[in-house]
Amino acid sequence: MTVTRDRSACARVALWRPTRREPAALDVHLRVEIDGSGRSSGCAERADVLCLRAPERAIAPAAAAVDRLLHRFPGCLVALVPASPGGCVVGARDGARMAAVPDTRTQRRMTARERASLASFLHGQLVVGRSWRPRPGRAAARLVLVERTARGPLALRLLPLADALAE
Repeated sequence: MTVTRDRSACARVALWRPTRREPAALDVHLRVEIDGSGRSSGCAERADVLCLRAPERAIAPAAAAVDRLLHRFPGCLVALVPASPGGCVVGARDGARMAAVPDTRTQRRMTARERASLASFLHGQLVVGRSWRPRPGRAAARLVLVERTARGPLALRLLPLADALAE
């Protein structure tokens, strides 16, 4: 993934697929971080991915905030809001709502950078035609985010919102 920042809260993100000759772009999109006050930078109106910069909240209020973001910004395909315990709720324009919950073995919370990476990854999945929703009878997806930091990889469970609310 290549991230190019053009303003403090706006980033052009490109997801790449390795090939034998040279990498091929799978998805290029505009990811914007907005603050919890409801104010947005000018690029939020054109964003494909919105990440709310706000304190963690319970899963149900985070899901409601995702709905408000998708309603307020009709061009946005993916919205993400931090949620406890240390994860986030992410929603898509098609109605899919998922909760990303850190695996209990990692014993750490997602960073803002990891949440933004997850939102961009999930946007890329939608663009190439892959649904977030697990197939009937299958367990929740398990993802491992690998950032180039000293913190090391973060294992996440990606749960349908109803399952996350039931936990």
